[in-house]
Amino acid sequence: MQLKDFLRDLFYRSKDDVKAALPVCRSSRKDVWLVALSCSIFFLLLYSYTVAPSLAMCHDTGELTTACVIQGVPHSPGYPLFVAVGWLAQQLPIGSEPAYRLNLMCAWQLALGMGFLGATLCLATRPFPAVIATLLTGMSTAIWRQAVVTEVFAMHLLLLSVLFWLALLWEHSEDVRRREIVLCASFVLGCCLAHQHIIALAAPAFVIYGALAKGRGRCWGFSWLNLPILLLSMALPYALQAYFAHQKPPLNWEDVTTWGRLRDHFLRKSYGTGLLNPASLNYDHRAGQAQVTAYLINVARNYFPFPSFVLLGWSIDRYFRGPRSARMVLFWGIALLYGPVFALMGNQPSEEFYWDMMERFYTSSMLGLGGAVALGIDWVLQSNWSHRRFLFVCLSFLPLQACVLNYSKCSQRGQYHAVDATIAMVHTVPIRSAFVVGGDLPAGVVDYLRYVKGEFSDRLFIYPGMVGGTWYRERLPVGVALAAERGGKDGGGQQGALEGIFVYLGKRGWNLYCNNLSVPIRGFFIRQGMLHRFYPDAKSGPLKAHLVPELKRIFEVLDASPRRGNYKMDWRQNYWIRYCITQWIDAFQDLAHQLSDSEPEVAIRAWSRVAEMEETPGLETYLQRGVLHSRLKQHKEALADFKIALRVLPRSRPALQGLINSYLALGDETKARRYQKQLESLP
Repeated sequence: MQLKDFLRDLFYRSKDDVKAALPVCRSSRKDVWLVALSCSIFFLLLYSYTVAPSLAMCHDTGELTTACVIQGVPHSPGYPLFVAVGWLAQQLPIGSEPAYRLNLMCAWQLALGMGFLGATLCLATRPFPAVIATLLTGMSTAIWRQAVVTEVFAMHLLLLSVLFWLALLWEHSEDVRRREIVLCASFVLGCCLAHQHIIALAAPAFVIYGALAKGRGRCWGFSWLNLPILLLSMALPYALQAYFAHQKPPLNWEDVTTWGRLRDHFLRKSYGTGLLNPASLNYDHRAGQAQVTAYLINVARNYFPFPSFVLLGWSIDRYFRGPRSARMVLFWGIALLYGPVFALMGNQPSEEFYWDMMERFYTSSMLGLGGAVALGIDWVLQSNWSHRRFLFVCLSFLPLQACVLNYSKCSQRGQYHAVDATIAMVHTVPIRSAFVVGGDLPAGVVDYLRYVKGEFSDRLFIYPGMVGGTWYRERLPVGVALAAERGGKDGGGQQGALEGIFVYLGKRGWNLYCNNLSVPIRGFFIRQGMLHRFYPDAKSGPLKAHLVPELKRIFEVLDASPRRGNYKMDWRQNYWIRYCITQWIDAFQDLAHQLSDSEPEVAIRAWSRVAEMEETPGLETYLQRGVLHSRLKQHKEALADFKIALRVLPRSRPALQGLINSYLALGDETKARRYQKQLESLP
């Protein structure tokens, strides 16, 4: 076909053109409805059962929850549609926690999205492949983890699934019906742009799909109404957010009360328009390549574990054997654009924190991979029709396998790690103190506890990553804001603003604490439990005799703080749960070391808390606790600890020596001599 004929077929239809026959759908309308409803109901029950009961463990969940409850403005691009729907959802009389209601909202949104995905795949293949592929997609770790937390990706996946469904309907529809479908798609696309801008990344896949699936002699279905519908559905949520900003809520990123601020907010100027975050500029292209490798490994390991990911290969085999389907181009296009392509564009390092952040964006590629899996299942059944009963049984067990493997990795049922860790940290900070809160999760939880729960009004909280913004300094006390402004004007930027705040508060007798400060500050920090206390110089540091009572008080506060949920470290848990448990372990370890000389009883209790949380018995934990038991002449307890340490490291000299001393103290010289011989035999 010549280029001019191809372009004419795409954009122009003459009276002489012959219409191509519409593609025949292999599923009835009843089948489509049954698949959609059954998938939605199943995931509604599954996601609702596994949602977090309070603030979930995820990057922005605390900030987004707070913004929805108080009608605030979260970080750019603001997610105005999510905030508006979230405010309505948290009015429902379900549960006592606003955070729980918003978690349920995201679970229901994603369950509805899986229903639309099931309907889409039913139109593309047949009911059985559609159901199996939808179940595998919804129970992949990337999507399931977004269904149990308050995050913007659940709504994004719902809108993207609706666009998938409209695209397949458009392919099977007559010209008049296509105009109605394109109008609906314009509205959904406007909602997408009023929510999360990464929907733009899907444009190439949908455009190519439309060109391939249009059919000769058929219209696209565009009309003059498409543009105003698109613009209005995008602009109205942002207008509502500007109204919220005029009310001066406590959470008011960038104070979008002027056209210029609203424009910069929409374009994500503070993060760098077109960038995931400024950190991507600090690394060369190898960071993105490493992310691509990690993504491909996780597709086979977590998202579609063996043998499910083999079906992806079958779908590729079907494409090259022909006939080449436009749907295959759409599904694989979405999978590649939101997977490897986005990994290269994001260019984030391979550290676990950044991988967890990137995984949220990879969820969109799971919808495309789910479509490819459905086409692969359909091809397997067609190619092996004589063994179809055996294949039906085997394929039916794949969703059960995915559920069993991924439940412990995704479920946050009964887990309160984020709230409990933050409450414990803040309670160790005395009144008339400033807490410099670093990290996405801790800062969001602090906002939730302050503005939604009304707690901790007697302490000052400072977010180091925001002190450079005028809109943030307006939230601080006048003196602190002026100190930050003067420090920033002197050429110090964020570091200068923070140092100005530290100097100002230090002169007025305020205690300064931080949990995770990445900006270098002149002075030094002493670890006290979960936090570090700041001292401007060595002379102002505390004497050891004065430090011990404070450390003992901090231990009692931490030990009495609630720890609800599973606090046994497990590699299958998500990043933020393990992060919170690690904070507890590090705090108790540090307190045990510092109190071992002066308060051995307290140090033993601290080591016991560490032993309860460690994934496997730690050599240091049981050796140190055994030594302290020996000092207190608790030889039976010391004996038990040294035996565990010897199991961890059979050639451990300290453990053998501890066993010898304990048996001698208990009067059992026979066993002492046996371990003495074992000690002497070591090289």
